Amino acid sequence: MAVQLLARLAEIIARDDEDALWATAEAVRSAEQADRVSLALFSEKRFTIVAHAGRGLLGRDATLLLATSTHFTTAAAGRAYVTDDFDRQPEFTRPVDQLVVNSGFRSGCSVPMWVGDTPVGALSVSCADDRVPAADRLSRLEGVAAMLAAHLRRAPGRDRSWVVVCSERALLAHGVARLLEADGIGARVATSRDETAALLAGEDDVSLVISEPYFAGRPADHLMQQVRRRYPAVQLAVLSEYRDDEVRAQAAAMGGFLLGARPHDVRTQVRDLLAGRRPPADPVLPSASAAAVHLTRREKDVLVALDRGLSVRLAARALGISDATVKGYLRSLFEKLGVHSRTEALHRARMLGLLDSAIAVRADL
Repeated sequence: MAVQLLARLAEIIARDDEDALWATAEAVRSAEQADRVSLALFSEKRFTIVAHAGRGLLGRDATLLLATSTHFTTAAAGRAYVTDDFDRQPEFTRPVDQLVVNSGFRSGCSVPMWVGDTPVGALSVSCADDRVPAADRLSRLEGVAAMLAAHLRRAPGRDRSWVVVCSERALLAHGVARLLEADGIGARVATSRDETAALLAGEDDVSLVISEPYFAGRPADHLMQQVRRRYPAVQLAVLSEYRDDEVRAQAAAMGGFLLGARPHDVRTQVRDLLAGRRPPADPVLPSASAAAVHLTRREKDVLVALDRGLSVRLAARALGISDATVKGYLRSLFEKLGVHSRTEALHRARMLGLLDSAIAVRADL
């Protein structure tokens, strides 16, 4: 069977098309009578699933820390992992291990794939029973791993450029990420400065960073300066539903681009940027004027408190009112400004010149 499998894999690999890895995973799964086969790539302290076959577990492009999986931690150290009963292995308690067990898998093994002296990935096989001793598979899988190693390094995803989407609005950030992933573009989401720093520290192939005009209470250019220091060649883009002079100037100051807010615009413009093409100029959308937005004295006080970075409780204490009253003013501010978050409220108020006047009114806060 081993010779037949290797011959079949050689035929699949020779096609060198986008589906080769998926066909390879299915061929191994079928030959080994396994319930799940995964092919993973290693990158520093992470692994990425590049192909799989059989029962569901981690999907394509799922990227996690190696430390979350005993299978891949062991393979990354250059050793095979094999067991006929996951439950009897005291070390098999990492987060992905628990997912494996909870998904009904009982036995399995992982084999490192080598290029020279470096494990570049792993072939992992999991079963819901122990009809075939896992150890019996090792010699066959080692031969398969040796054949796949060089091809795995060239696989789609190995040289993938990631896009990082920065927004405190988690729904927006994940929505943009899912749009990009639908086009085969790898995307990561950061909803805070700490998440952004951790994410950039763990990725060496970031190609594009997208941020809202204001992120974590500060203009996006503060974030982008940090990005530039780590990734001098990375492309930068501002995502905003507004098209006023301030947002355009901010994007220009960052040396970046202004993306449209409609799904089609985002997908098209990001594809252009990643392909080295400059996106077409976006249409100018009308924006409200300051005269059309009237804020009460208390609403301006709360706006200044937001700008000072005060929490609801601290703002209430500074203004001598209750937390509930501050929240009421916040809801009124959001409605008048047509926004959904504090960051958006500050950004919109700055654009309309309302924040400057509010600060002048309440400079003692």
